[in-house]
Amino acid sequence: MTYYLYRHIRHDKDEPFYIGIGTIHAKDSKSERNRYKRAFSSSHRNKLWRGVVKKTNFDVEIVFESDNRDEIVRKEIEFIKLYGRKDFGNGVLCNLTDGGEGTLCVSEDVKKIISKKNRENGCFERNGKWLAERNRTFGSSWKGRRRPDGYFGYKPKYVYSQDGLFIKKFDSNIDAAEYCGVKSVSITSGVRNNMPRNGYYFFNQYMGDVIKIEKKKRGKVVYKIDPSNGVVVASFDSCRSASKDCGIKDNTLCIKISGKIIHNGFAWSYSEKININEYSKLPTAFKVNEKPCVDCGGEKELGRLYKQRCGSCNSTYRHELYVKNKSTK
Repeated sequence: MTYYLYRHIRHDKDEPFYIGIGTIHAKDSKSERNRYKRAFSSSHRNKLWRGVVKKTNFDVEIVFESDNRDEIVRKEIEFIKLYGRKDFGNGVLCNLTDGGEGTLCVSEDVKKIISKKNRENGCFERNGKWLAERNRTFGSSWKGRRRPDGYFGYKPKYVYSQDGLFIKKFDSNIDAAEYCGVKSVSITSGVRNNMPRNGYYFFNQYMGDVIKIEKKKRGKVVYKIDPSNGVVVASFDSCRSASKDCGIKDNTLCIKISGKIIHNGFAWSYSEKININEYSKLPTAFKVNEKPCVDCGGEKELGRLYKQRCGSCNSTYRHELYVKNKSTK
């Protein structure tokens, strides 16, 4: 058997509220949830179905199985007609179609409500003018045609170089994309975020022959500060450029900044003024020891700069680490 017909039965009224069909998966599986996935799934359900499930629990019943899909479809149509649809007011089912491969069947009341809203917001008038202009200009064939100048929703694109020099006007995103060697979708995001695409800037209106391009900065400014006097030695546009100067990865430098740890003899911060007393200095030349374990009394040199469990007795006690300077005897 390949296809099946199922129904959902609500506990509070002990009556079916949904009829559906599905495909059997994992035929060798003993679990019903694996075999009848669609029947037990709660995703992609309509609003009426979700409203019933919020009120009460439900059971899943497999009504019919068959290798013939047409037969399953006929059974679904029969059951929906038998129980009736809730949106039409003639039954208890939450189905929004009459079953099978039918499209969404909207009641006459809903159609009137939609029509009234479209007339109030002027949707019919705009679409009517657009259709009249389309038919007058191009006739009944519209596929593959370009939109006429001045019709509703038409937006030309003005292309500028990185120096702010006007290059050319294009009638659509497609023409501008072909000229600049980019995708039309990227032009839309470039206009919205004021970001260049393949070395070009795009605008929906003419800005002038020469304009000033304000480049959008990425990331935060990182300052390299001398901890002895608090003077800013250098500044960088982002953590990535600063990481190249100090010779570590950018994410490691971000950890140093957030943890206020001095690295390579300098303090790194997102602000120019800092309190140097809040920064900790953990040089690799220092020797790290641990206090004896309270359980076994073990004492061992770790060589790591964080708390660690005792390796001798595997105790949950975490040793208090302390730093011992080389010069200390």
